[in-house]
Amino acid sequence: MLEADCTCDQMAHPCDVHDCMGGEPDPVDRTAHQGAPAPAPADSGEISDGYHTFRELYAHRAALWAVLAAYVPGAWKSRQHDVGSDTPMPDGYFVVGANLFGAGPVTYHLPIRYWEACPGRVLDHALAYDGHTSNDVVYRLWGHVAETGKARGRQG
Repeated sequence: MLEADCTCDQMAHPCDVHDCMGGEPDPVDRTAHQGAPAPAPADSGEISDGYHTFRELYAHRAALWAVLAAYVPGAWKSRQHDVGSDTPMPDGYFVVGANLFGAGPVTYHLPIRYWEACPGRVLDHALAYDGHTSNDVVYRLWGHVAETGKARGRQG
C-alpha cells in the first residue's frame, strides 16, 4: 500500500512512512517469496522500479543536494563525523549538511567523487548530529519548502 492511498488518518504529514496494517514500513510484497529469500542482485545499483535504477536515483540525490546547498546559507561538508561520534565515516564517503530555515538540520552521506561538485563550507568535523532519521529529513525538506514559500509570500 502506498502512503498516498492511506485512509487511516495515522499520517501527521504526507511524507510520513508507516504501514496501515502495523509493523515495519515495507513497500515490498514479500508474500511471493514466502519460505525462500529473494535472490540477491548481481549489482544493487541496477535494481529498478521500472523507471529508474538505484544508481540513477543516487546520482539525482547528489545533484539535488548540490543545488540545494548552493542556495541554503550555511551549507557545509566534512570528511569526518562530528567530534562526539563513535561511528567512523564509511569508506569513500563524506557528509554534507545544512540547517534549513524553519525546519532544522538535514544531512546526507555522499560518495567522495561528488566532493568538489558540492558547494558548502569545508569543516574538519561535521556539525553535531541531532539524531534525525531519513523520515525526519524528508519532513524537514518539505517544511523548508513551506516556510520559504511563506517567507516569500507564495500561496500554495
